[in-house]
Amino acid sequence: MKLFRSDNETENSDLEAKIIRDKNKVVVISTNSSIQSEICSILKMHNIGKVVSKKQYINEFREDETTRDAGWYIVDIESEKDLSIINDIIVMGIPNDVMYVLIGDTDSITFSSELLKFGARYLYKNTQLGSVADIILNSKGKSVDRISLNVSILGCKGGCGNTTIASGLFSSIDKFISAPVLYIQGGSGSRDLDLISSENLGISIQEAKIQKTSSTKSVKIDSEVARFDYDNPVYQQYNINIFDHNISRASPEELEIVFNRTNVFVLIVGNNFSSFRTAKKIVDEYKKFELRTKSRPKRIIICVNEYTVRTSRDKFSREDIEDFLERKVDMYLPHINSDKRAKEFNEELNILNSLIFAKEIKDKESGKGLFSWFKILSKS
Repeated sequence: MKLFRSDNETENSDLEAKIIRDKNKVVVISTNSSIQSEICSILKMHNIGKVVSKKQYINEFREDETTRDAGWYIVDIESEKDLSIINDIIVMGIPNDVMYVLIGDTDSITFSSELLKFGARYLYKNTQLGSVADIILNSKGKSVDRISLNVSILGCKGGCGNTTIASGLFSSIDKFISAPVLYIQGGSGSRDLDLISSENLGISIQEAKIQKTSSTKSVKIDSEVARFDYDNPVYQQYNINIFDHNISRASPEELEIVFNRTNVFVLIVGNNFSSFRTAKKIVDEYKKFELRTKSRPKRIIICVNEYTVRTSRDKFSREDIEDFLERKVDMYLPHINSDKRAKEFNEELNILNSLIFAKEIKDKESGKGLFSWFKILSKS
């Protein structure tokens, strides 16, 4: 699978990939058919005739050809009241250039006001749906600025396979996320994304230039000067930013930047003691940061990557690693020495993506409710 396209492919596809949002087209996302019908009737009465209904939960929704150019989403959050969960799911489910209205079962002015603080308009389903057309028609045509979700893939040792894993996660992210995603290979590492991600790129990679790989996915390779740059204004154009960094030689000041700007940490640990020491240092330093700043706890995912054949010096069991780190290992990626192992590695990457983005790999008939998988992960 090619991560990048050739010059001609990229030039032509950029025009195709540019989505022009129709502010008169609305997607209604709800599992309640009667609510969908009521909203459609209200919108059509106000001459908003382009309405697409999706009988889904928002965390199951993916953009398709019928919804790709819609300028508005109306999203049913049902009885969900956890503001942090609602915010994270909105970030992962609604593109930043789409305006939206939340509807739900909670009748509370305080709840509505709290949602409005991060730009979410909310209507109580039983009495306020009549206002939905007014919100759409009277908007100023600019979506409210939203905070992107930053995921940091942090290599705990040079050569531990960080970019292989990060680029693999990025390549398969379409299975979990349909919103715009930017992958940034930071200046703290080897900056070899073009060599690792594809055997035949067909283009030369330019530092600091954002390049599209699909209509919703882009990549950027930072220069050595921009070692831990999380504040580039262009990053706010993307719902999700995936940062690929070597953290093994980060200064205390750089660690502070990463801790402040990251929502989800993934520590890539090689099966060797130097990697364990770095991972332990990061975990301990983050605990101190959390206590000092009294910030909301962030998720840390520990991933051990068998990037080389283990020697007698490096034969550490999972229990050994967990005892040293004083926390569980979430993922164990196998050493790739055969096609079977490569397939297993890719399957494990899908599981890792599901952990990062709180998306369950499940059968459609499992009957899970709204945000249920996200709640399970947020408690871990």
